[in-house]
Amino acid sequence: MFDINSTSLEKIKNFYDQNGFVIVTNAFSEKECDDIKLKADSYAEKPSYSVVLNLHRKSDFFLSVISNEKVVKIAKYIHQNDVDAVADQYLYKKPSSTYGKQAWTFHQDNSYPRAPSGNYFIVHLAVDKSEKENGGLIFLPGSHKEDILDFENNISWREKLDKDGIAKPGQTIKDKSVLEKYNHKNMTFPKGSVCFMHGNLIHASYPNSSSDRDRNQYSMCYMVRGIENYNKGKNSPKIRTQLY
Repeated sequence: MFDINSTSLEKIKNFYDQNGFVIVTNAFSEKECDDIKLKADSYAEKPSYSVVLNLHRKSDFFLSVISNEKVVKIAKYIHQNDVDAVADQYLYKKPSSTYGKQAWTFHQDNSYPRAPSGNYFIVHLAVDKSEKENGGLIFLPGSHKEDILDFENNISWREKLDKDGIAKPGQTIKDKSVLEKYNHKNMTFPKGSVCFMHGNLIHASYPNSSSDRDRNQYSMCYMVRGIENYNKGKNSPKIRTQLY
């Protein structure tokens, strides 16, 4: 992890290029996170608390979050180019809700837009502390160097639950041998941190097994400016919003 106030952009970029992700702490204050959580609750589909899509197109508040100057500055340095917001999703993962036990299968986010590798990326904002116990993410460091792998085209929004009450969205990678090539890293994101994630990085998530801990996460999706050869999608269409 790298503190946003004391780490050089070069060091952040080097770690990202090598691993396919980088966590930057202290990007948002606890109060800012609490304000985001409160605002997001007003958009929640209750009592299911399913993922809400593209809040930055519905709310000036969330447009200001996805446009955060500190975040965009790092993103531009990592990609050595201007970037545009193209989508977002807000996850609540409330333990008592329908989608509290949502557990994404191993997938690559770029399997949706299928942009040229390195041009589509996600910034996960940990509105709550995120770790295994409350449904945190699993990363396969270095797997961002893979092309888009063959996958099962599963429903990944308002998906049905299995007999154990667990939702398993994600365009699931078919070749399990690829998963064995990489270490599986359980990720911990401190509250207020942001994680820059390469669109080709293989990752998954755990169900929230805690009894009283939410895992609010605002996942903001960006595209390098000038890239037009990608699938815009339907449920969460990738529509450019020029930030600066």
